[in-house]
Amino acid sequence: MPEVELSARYRQVEYIQSTGKEYIDTGFKGNTTKTRFVGQFTPAGTSTAAFAVFGSRNTAGTVNDSNMNVFWYKNNGIRLDYLAATTYSNNAPAGKMFTIDIMRPKAIVNGVVTTGSNTKSVDNQNNFYIGNLSNGSAAPYTEGFQGSIHTCQLYHNDVCVRNYVPVLRKVDGAYGLYDMVTGEFYGNA
Repeated sequence: MPEVELSARYRQVEYIQSTGKEYIDTGFKGNTTKTRFVGQFTPAGTSTAAFAVFGSRNTAGTVNDSNMNVFWYKNNGIRLDYLAATTYSNNAPAGKMFTIDIMRPKAIVNGVVTTGSNTKSVDNQNNFYIGNLSNGSAAPYTEGFQGSIHTCQLYHNDVCVRNYVPVLRKVDGAYGLYDMVTGEFYGNA
């Protein structure tokens, strides 16, 4: 699918900021073995637990094989629930941008490859969120991502279905993500 030009109604910015309450509903339902996510994020603040960076899961209590979520974890790591066993990577400290490229069973965080053993295909019931995760009934998880969202791409069967760039909508000053594939603006859900 060819990309569209950024509409004159928007101005591209370096990132959009999230306090943990905002998130983007992509309108896309992923599949754990066919969906690939690539994104750049800069975490802010401190976390003694886990802040949802992106994803979807079928139920609020689901773990490991039937979810597609990633958390920023305990101030410097990434919790990869895409993989069979939750995996931690200590290469995402607060204030430093990290890049993640993930398609189960492999995740690459800042160039470091982590591979899990789970390849079970699970179609998620809810839409994929950026800056949080859809949690069971499609309600957002209680602790969303705090920090900057720079870019995000979603691929399905190796085809780019969403290519988000951060923008300011000129008419009302709203920040959000503009999809260069569909030409749509995705604001705070």
